[in-house]
Amino acid sequence: MQKNSDRIVVIDQILSDLEKLKISGFDNEYALNENIVFFHAAKNFFYYFMWLVTHVPKIDADRLLELTDLDFPKWKEELHLSLIEMSRRKFPGLIKPLCDYLVSYVLKKHPLFILDIGSGSMEIERQVISRLINHGIKNKPIFIGLDNSPTACRIAKKNLSQLGEIIEIHELINWDDVFALGINDTNQKFKTVLINNDLSFLSKCGDKQLDLIFYSKFKHHLPADIKKELEDITGKKAKIVAEYDDYKSFHFLVPQSMGAWRYPVLMNGAIFSRLRCPSKGELATNVKEEEYLKFFYKIKSYLKIINDKF
Repeated sequence: MQKNSDRIVVIDQILSDLEKLKISGFDNEYALNENIVFFHAAKNFFYYFMWLVTHVPKIDADRLLELTDLDFPKWKEELHLSLIEMSRRKFPGLIKPLCDYLVSYVLKKHPLFILDIGSGSMEIERQVISRLINHGIKNKPIFIGLDNSPTACRIAKKNLSQLGEIIEIHELINWDDVFALGINDTNQKFKTVLINNDLSFLSKCGDKQLDLIFYSKFKHHLPADIKKELEDITGKKAKIVAEYDDYKSFHFLVPQSMGAWRYPVLMNGAIFSRLRCPSKGELATNVKEEEYLKFFYKIKSYLKIINDKF
């Protein structure tokens, strides 16, 4: 377990980076200041608890950014590695609902192309592939990860390689190469594709060429206009879309903080993410006819499926 003294060293390094960014004239001063206040409070549990009680209700979530939304490759790597560790724990099962859906979907529908937007470390794919191997699946889908962070793509490659010889990892830059992997496929190995690019790359894909697009704890990072763009373009490019994220729950911030306490970067991401997410009421009110929404109360997350049923 990370010692408290080690936590303080990490927090001081983060604060130093944030102060340097502030001096450089970063345009979102509000988000920068909120991160600085957060990490100062996080040095001590009493002060952190007081921050939760007195300061959090005043935060403007629409102006908030997480530490890893800022340009700090070191802290992005720290977050991805911490998330891998947390996501592999059976309790609380942070990504289990999405993995369960993906395994069931693959076994029932036999898709060929599955795209993960904002794919990060691709720990979801690693877990899904591991479970599909145990099922002895013959019709293996091709998993595609799209992420604009070179750090994330590098970590994903290393993470997926832990599956050994059962997997092929490709790094491609255009859709023709991606779809060529599905031609004359002998299905001997699981194929994964890493694409280091942003959402605009998806516009070059043909309509409904992808069987499924999903994104996990990604949408809340986006401004309102880009969220709408994400919804529009994924609905055009895929037959089915799956959205997995948290919903806002203030009383869940305390256990969430305790679970991530020894990982300051992860705790920042977890708490600020939760504050930026929609409420359960907002989600339930805005469900469309072609959508199916399910809540997971123990982890305060939701899974929304468009054009499919559980």
